[in-house]
Amino acid sequence: MSQLLFDAIDRRAGKFQALADRIWDFAELGFTETRSSRAVTQALEEEGFTVNRGISGMPTAFRASYTHGEGGPVIGFLAEYDALPMLSQEAGATTPSPVVENGPGHGCGHNSMAPMQALTVCALKEVLEKEDLAATLVVFGTPAEELLACKGFMARDGVFDGLDAVIDCHSNSFLGTSFGLQNNALFSFLVEFYGKTAHAGSRPWEGRSAADAVELMHAGTERLREHMLPEQRIHWATLSGISAPNVVPDYARTWYYVRSQDPVIQDLYERIRLCARGAALMTGTKESITFLAACHQRYSNEALARALYRNMLKVGIPEYTEEEQTFARTLQRTLGVPEVGMDVKITLEDAAKGPFKGDSSDVGDVTLKAPTASLQFPTWVPGAKAHTWAVTACQRSGIMHKGMVTGARVGGLTVLDILTSPGLLDDIRREFQATVAEHPYVRYLNDEARPPLAWHEKDMAVFRPLLDEKLGTSDE
Repeated sequence: MSQLLFDAIDRRAGKFQALADRIWDFAELGFTETRSSRAVTQALEEEGFTVNRGISGMPTAFRASYTHGEGGPVIGFLAEYDALPMLSQEAGATTPSPVVENGPGHGCGHNSMAPMQALTVCALKEVLEKEDLAATLVVFGTPAEELLACKGFMARDGVFDGLDAVIDCHSNSFLGTSFGLQNNALFSFLVEFYGKTAHAGSRPWEGRSAADAVELMHAGTERLREHMLPEQRIHWATLSGISAPNVVPDYARTWYYVRSQDPVIQDLYERIRLCARGAALMTGTKESITFLAACHQRYSNEALARALYRNMLKVGIPEYTEEEQTFARTLQRTLGVPEVGMDVKITLEDAAKGPFKGDSSDVGDVTLKAPTASLQFPTWVPGAKAHTWAVTACQRSGIMHKGMVTGARVGGLTVLDILTSPGLLDDIRREFQATVAEHPYVRYLNDEARPPLAWHEKDMAVFRPLLDEKLGTSDE
């Protein structure tokens, strides 16, 4: 079966590598990934998957499924495809060289993730049919991961219910996985203040400054830092305020990220909400809070992670050409990191024994809905860091193409292990039941909360035609 799987992957590799290149060209920001989503779903439909689009009210989200036989386990695969602002970069360039100045780019490698998962499931489908194995394979297209504004809504709506196991994935500079409690939970919300305009010179006493309210709220939340737990985080960005010095502004808004551990994040949010209320009272304005996203900490399944790791050791790392090694060393020289070339490590991390990581991922919500582990597959040069131009430069290359095949082999072998080793699935389920007994899923998003679908529309309206002109892309 391993050879059947590898042969099926190899026959399809070119098709899905080209798909990853197309998504790199599209470079679509969160919730604007119309082309990327369409390209992935069309490729899956061509392979016999049934696709449902517009999941949880998000036009670029989808669920693609295939079932063979009856009574088999249901295995989920998470797929992302959104780009990042300001990370446009020419493919293969070893110094900063944007395709479009300040334009979006795939500086976190998401262009390779959905194609890698699609390659995996399409190869698995062939093996299921030839070996008559019962299973359901489900690919979840999850847009806007960089806004953390997708999987929480899908989890709230029950999209991930009924799954026996989920393989998440992410591009990286290594081949690895991890298990245990990781990351911070996160609340992302918009705070808007409404005041009253007035002439700032002749009659300022008639105005009520919304910009003052924003500044006072920031002052309040900054004073909270002394009284927060070491692992807790607050970040904010003022999105609008004073547009002319001689007018008292009647509208201003600020965007907040609050990160904390699941048991105490709602308490921290309540303290910040009171800062907003206090700022409104002090300025005679009114405040309004709108949730944009929320996610849990990540509870990765150890039994599933160890299964992935065993198959990483079997598959090994790709073989790289001298040209690829030279590119890697040249890029490393530019970045000022050790010039080790494509020295790709294979890792298994126990999160409880590693340093605390204060970032967040909306995969966390999935881990409380179904047993989940993440496959990190090598698509960029060691020493390059996520959310930088250097990763964008790597993500349309032979290095990325080889990493996709490696990831598909590891993920595919792990699914075959689940299907042919009942004891493994029992271990995965037993561990998950213990996890949710200790950390039950809590809905952070109420029924009225909606994904911020229009967040990047104006940006993409500017950059899409510029990218099309430079790269020759189109809606076709």
